[in-house]
Amino acid sequence: MILECISKRKLLIALSNEEMKKFDLTFKQSNWNNNYVHNIIRKMLLVAMDKTGFNAANHDVIIEAMPRDEGCVMVVTLLANNKYHKKLYKIKDRTEPLIFAFDTLEDLLNLVERIYKLNINVDHNQIIQENNAYYIIIYAKQSINKKILPIICEYGRLHGKGFVESARYNEKGKTIIIDDAINTLGKKLAVKKFY
Repeated sequence: MILECISKRKLLIALSNEEMKKFDLTFKQSNWNNNYVHNIIRKMLLVAMDKTGFNAANHDVIIEAMPRDEGCVMVVTLLANNKYHKKLYKIKDRTEPLIFAFDTLEDLLNLVERIYKLNINVDHNQIIQENNAYYIIIYAKQSINKKILPIICEYGRLHGKGFVESARYNEKGKTIIIDDAINTLGKKLAVKKFY
């Protein structure tokens, strides 16, 4: 992924075909109102803030995407006012991701099942495997972190935090579930128990 500030108000994001596949994005089928696409773009903007200093938080932006042979190019422009007629995306908050490590898949599955059964809402989370360990990255608000932190620490350990660290895991690890992993996997575990 190439992240480059064109100016104080413009950011260039270039994705290769491999990165598009990894993020499960296709240019022709992308619906920019889709929550999944919105979350991926939001994560890219947060990584860009860490790497280049381009800050889209609390700004209205317009995103222009163009296909190319090797992938896709996006230009993100910060807007001066809200009177622009195209679709606007607002980066509302900057919740720092927490990365938890689990020695076994069984520990991770037990945690997911427990959080799912307790009906604790964890908005953005994903599961990644790297080498022989499993990781869950949670983008949660501080109040939610306080509720689930003791539960998570029963099964795993805090391994890192921050957007740069989570981007490293996204780049080098194998993504098992990219968004809403706890609810997606929790539903499957709950159904499996009834049979």
